[in-house]
Amino acid sequence: LGAPWIEGKKLAARLNGLAIPGVAFKDTSFTPVSIPGMSENPKFKDQLCSGVRVLVTDRNQLRAYPAGIKVINAIQNLYPDSLQFRASHMDRLCGTSAVREAILRHADMDSLINSWQDSLKQFEETCSKYLMYD
Repeated sequence: LGAPWIEGKKLAARLNGLAIPGVAFKDTSFTPVSIPGMSENPKFKDQLCSGVRVLVTDRNQLRAYPAGIKVINAIQNLYPDSLQFRASHMDRLCGTSAVREAILRHADMDSLINSWQDSLKQFEETCSKYLMYD
């Protein structure tokens, strides 16, 4: 992931400093191109972008949703004048406006994530009897 305005080494250092379980980040650069039938007009098409490659180090430890929130938060903290949210799209993807609002007010992401753990545990207990596999 990246953008023309991101410094890959700086972002990788920040993200690796968060010690997100199950994932590591390596700086990279790339140029988005059109891929017929897949991505006809990618964002930042034909522009050199710097960013990070996401490396899953332990899929059993990785919690993708909290990790993604922490990545977006780090980018917002490093590049507050460059990162722009489409509020309705972000809220739909997150299932709530609370995540976007917390990021914009520089709230602690661990506190946000911890705030829904009781509800998550309750949901997991409720749905566990319907799961086919462990």
